[in-house]
Amino acid sequence: MDVREGLPQRRRGAEEEGEDTPESTSGSLPIMGIHIVDGVLPAPPPYSNGSVRVVRNQIHYVNWVIGNGYSGRAIQIRGVKNVQVQDNTVNVDPANPIRDQKNGQVGHFNNRTPEGTLIRGYKEDTNQLYNELETDAEDALVLALFHRR
Repeated sequence: MDVREGLPQRRRGAEEEGEDTPESTSGSLPIMGIHIVDGVLPAPPPYSNGSVRVVRNQIHYVNWVIGNGYSGRAIQIRGVKNVQVQDNTVNVDPANPIRDQKNGQVGHFNNRTPEGTLIRGYKEDTNQLYNELETDAEDALVLALFHRR
């Protein structure tokens, strides 16, 4: 896994070719901060990875600057039996920067932008956002306040 401070990450040899773009090259995978994959295994089970925790990372473009046409994802996880993505600070441009696919149990908690906006995980298998414990707790509080008499 290649995790370095800041995105975008240039592919090897980009400097020698005079390339200075933050976007991935055509035909290659998008640029990613943290990328855990299962290769080409069929849908789970079995999972190629047991348990993965992605906790307390800062994932961002170089110097925290978002420019026109920047691409990439913060976190992409695929083929893991148990996943916990928690307390990460993410500042990248694309929508749904925390994604997963073909996983077992998945938990997302307290992933935010630098401004404090909550980022929910995105399940590519169903094209839906995950409910988050914090969101569920806020909903319960609001409902409790409405039902007080």
